[in-house]
Amino acid sequence: MELCIEGEKTIPRCKKILNLKLGKLENDIRIIQESIDFIKWKQVFYDDILSGKIKYYSNLTSDNDEN
Repeated sequence: MELCIEGEKTIPRCKKILNLKLGKLENDIRIIQESIDFIKWKQVFYDDILSGKIKYYSNLTSDNDEN
């Protein structure tokens, strides 16, 4: 608000603040999109297992034959 009150001379500072905020928001969107993409991939993976299209496997366990 202070910058707004100071007037036109603060425009360069305002633009810098907005650019920093924009960069952070774009990074947040990228992180969220990566999470959405992973969840969608995982849902397809589970659907393929449940339909018998693929056999269950896990990269986290050595015994993949339990299920």
